Amino acid sequence: MKPQIVAQCEDGLILDVFSSMPRVFSCLQYNIKNNILCYYTGTHLIAYDLEKEVELRNVAMERVKKMEIDDNCRFIGVLLQSKVLNIMAPGTMCARSVKENNNTVLGSTEENEDDKCATGIVFTLSDIFDFKMSDQYLLARSNKELRIFKAVNSKFSCEESHKNVKDFYVYGSVVVVLDENGFFTIYKNQQKIFELFLDKVDAIDVKSSAKGNFVLLCTIKTEVGSYFGAKELTLFDFHSKRYHTLDVASPNYFTFVKGGYAVCHSSQPSVVSIYDYSRKEIKRFPKGIRNRIYYNRHENIVCFAGFDNLSGMIEIYDAQTCFLVSSLKMLGASVVNWSPCGSYFLVAITNALKVDNKIVIYDYFGRKVNEKHFNNLVCADWIGNTAGFQYLEKPAQLNIYKEESYVPPSFSGKNRKGNNARK
Repeated sequence: MKPQIVAQCEDGLILDVFSSMPRVFSCLQYNIKNNILCYYTGTHLIAYDLEKEVELRNVAMERVKKMEIDDNCRFIGVLLQSKVLNIMAPGTMCARSVKENNNTVLGSTEENEDDKCATGIVFTLSDIFDFKMSDQYLLARSNKELRIFKAVNSKFSCEESHKNVKDFYVYGSVVVVLDENGFFTIYKNQQKIFELFLDKVDAIDVKSSAKGNFVLLCTIKTEVGSYFGAKELTLFDFHSKRYHTLDVASPNYFTFVKGGYAVCHSSQPSVVSIYDYSRKEIKRFPKGIRNRIYYNRHENIVCFAGFDNLSGMIEIYDAQTCFLVSSLKMLGASVVNWSPCGSYFLVAITNALKVDNKIVIYDYFGRKVNEKHFNNLVCADWIGNTAGFQYLEKPAQLNIYKEESYVPPSFSGKNRKGNNARK
């Protein structure tokens, strides 16, 4: 699939935004995984192959709440406002053509098993509040009961259920469950590996390494006098079946990298440290105002950004040498995405800010390449197959943003008068 920027905005979903002939689809929400695009028009759910540029499914649906595509693009999960969860197989037909079935609205009382089969529906659940899926498991929560289904071919079998579930995650064969009583459990291949009690935790954030051998857990607790609360980061090692709370203060962002993980931590200006799996700090970048980490796909260049309540500072570093390559500032920005070749990145201001919605493309030396403005930008992605990294010509002078010192107008005026008098 060719590299392209996609954006959801006031016109709908735009494919290849910066091309001379972009494609525009009517769209209220969308999801992209590999080469499969799934989008909802308000009346129809459409599955589209971006590489072949062909429509795979076009199914009438009422009030779609959420959709997900599994890691291998075998299934699309669609949760309706009516609490009906449909699992679709996007690339196969079951009984009759999609065209014959377009008059049937899924989620209505008129649908039957033949209708579901004709639209690629392979599994349906009712009374579902939320769901998550991987290439191996489907997790569906009904009120506070969580059911875990194993996906084998096109069949889903219920393996177990959990009561009073507060939060849950799934990554490949790894399933994570937190219940209302504070018990936190990690399973792998249906085997319980870890279980611990989290006392008075308000929220959690969980990430898994690419191969599923390590999990990072960030817990957030209310703390008197703190706006952000108290945070702790814990590493779970499936090889040793041990876990350790990491010695990092106020972790505000974390992500796995090759051979370890990166953590943005401490009060602002914050520190970004790289650790190996033995919890040893192997790299430390200079301090800066940031709370996000974005590696390109090759992991040789990294972007640090200060979003949310921070200043919009964006720094580009050589990931190996920790050398600052470029920096810029975009107040109100909330999105960074790297190009498939790893040499360019987009920065977007979305409709979280009511004005100045835009997408700007830079190269890793901070040189602006292109820019497009919108009235209402919802989100933006840079998609496409990973390509070889492109080394760019270094500028004569690096683009490093420097904050200008504030000079009161009265003082500035006196300076000008003094200068004129000397002349």
